[in-house]
Amino acid sequence: MLVSFLGTLFSPAGKRGALSILIFHRVLARPDPIFPDEPDAQRFDALLSWIGEAFNVMPLDRAVAALVEGRLPARAAAITFDDGYADNYTVALPILQKHRMNATFFVATDFLDGGRMWNDTVIEAVRGYEGETLDLTHLGLGRFEIRTPEERRNAIQSLLPAIKYLPAVERSAQVTAIGEVTRRPLPDDLMMTSDQLRALRAAGMVIGGHTCSHPILARIDDDAAYREIADGKQRLEHILSEPVSLFAFPNGKPGKDYEAKHVRMVRDAGYRAAVSTSVGAARRDTDVFQLPRFTPWDRTSLRFGLRLVDNMRVRGSSPHEGAAHHLPSRGGGAALAVSSTAARAAVPLSDGSDGMTCHYYAANSMLAWRQSGGDWADAAGARSEDHPMRSRWFRPPRHCRGSSSTSRRWPTIGRSARRPRCPLPPRSPGRQIGHRQFSEPRARERHGAS
Repeated sequence: MLVSFLGTLFSPAGKRGALSILIFHRVLARPDPIFPDEPDAQRFDALLSWIGEAFNVMPLDRAVAALVEGRLPARAAAITFDDGYADNYTVALPILQKHRMNATFFVATDFLDGGRMWNDTVIEAVRGYEGETLDLTHLGLGRFEIRTPEERRNAIQSLLPAIKYLPAVERSAQVTAIGEVTRRPLPDDLMMTSDQLRALRAAGMVIGGHTCSHPILARIDDDAAYREIADGKQRLEHILSEPVSLFAFPNGKPGKDYEAKHVRMVRDAGYRAAVSTSVGAARRDTDVFQLPRFTPWDRTSLRFGLRLVDNMRVRGSSPHEGAAHHLPSRGGGAALAVSSTAARAAVPLSDGSDGMTCHYYAANSMLAWRQSGGDWADAAGARSEDHPMRSRWFRPPRHCRGSSSTSRRWPTIGRSARRPRCPLPPRSPGRQIGHRQFSEPRARERHGAS
């Protein structure tokens, strides 16, 4: 009830609507002790129940068309999967059908029919290694104790970032060397087959491009980047015998994993829309070739719903802004990606002592308050002409006002919230309250790629 109300407030129907796009990678048949936050079948089933109760799930292609035309329903959402894992078909599809929901699957074509992504080679090599210590010092990657699942996870989370941005040839050599050290047989059935992909489409799901070999486009030359984008599309169209109109940028961080020129390449290749991994919700002025997405990981419906509602408050970049900017996080988390318009309008609300930032939103006499651990507040919507509650305002609590320039009024509902009281005192930097999307999402811990 509360989530539906807040969702309608920040994502009404029509021209002021917002599209929340959820991103998944895998849905495991059973929990993984090394990656306990990776969704399994039971948890995915619960997530879809929560989503269905509060949001209107649409196929992504139809949702993008409705977004552009200004006719989105209230609380519009779309579900996406990246990479093309086999469990998308064997595990996720039956659960989606149970809930009568549609999803879009972005597939990297080189890994179909028995392929394996480089990050999965590392993960499975470390998982299957029988020793208690994995020594990779001769590769310049360090030495790891791996006696417990937690230690194995820590080793994997150290190795993937160390390898991820290496040149393709060097990265491949490092991955091969890790496999030789562990000397374990590696699975060849992690990714979908062409037949499973066709069956997924026959079930009514949407298929999108994700390049051929999942490179970081910003790290390869322009000719190779365009071939990856265009050839992946052609391969999918050959398998499915129909046009493919949607694309997902590999890894997907604007300005780091892809640049403005790659956005133009996607458009020139014949795609009609594309998604990134920037946080936020898409609105009518968002660039349809840089649609933001949201990573769900919460274990309670209320936390999931409130975090999704809060995600709606961050706008995607407009077509005239190019890649999104990344504002630095002073609280120790990853940078928060916002559009350059929001970056220019963002106002740090400091309490004058430790640089903490307070964010506010209200519903009737209820004030939801959080501290972001030092991240910037997206204040662009506070004075926006399309803000649904732009005629009602209140001042932040005194300890959060800082200088006079930050004592501007914020939107709310009802007169009872005009003199709000913070439910919690300021906390030390780095301790965040239920909003972990400003740190690297847990649901992507195991993925060296998106």
